[in-house]
Amino acid sequence: MDSGDWKTKLLRDLRQRIGNIIMETLKRHVLSLGEKEYMSLKEIVVTFEEKIYYAAKSQVYSLNLFLFVHIVK
Repeated sequence: MDSGDWKTKLLRDLRQRIGNIIMETLKRHVLSLGEKEYMSLKEIVVTFEEKIYYAAKSQVYSLNLFLFVHIVK
């Protein structure tokens, strides 16, 4: 196993958790979602997370974002 594999998996898992937290937070503020609206919201969340991730200057910034989202939750 390459030493970078666990880092890649950890980062992928962390990004998925961030997306899930954002999604759950948004769902709390919406009265009801049909399947179509749910899928649209999920696409928006994925796009938002990707933009934040790629705009991040370092992994520390990404971790700070995770902590911020977790606190807001």
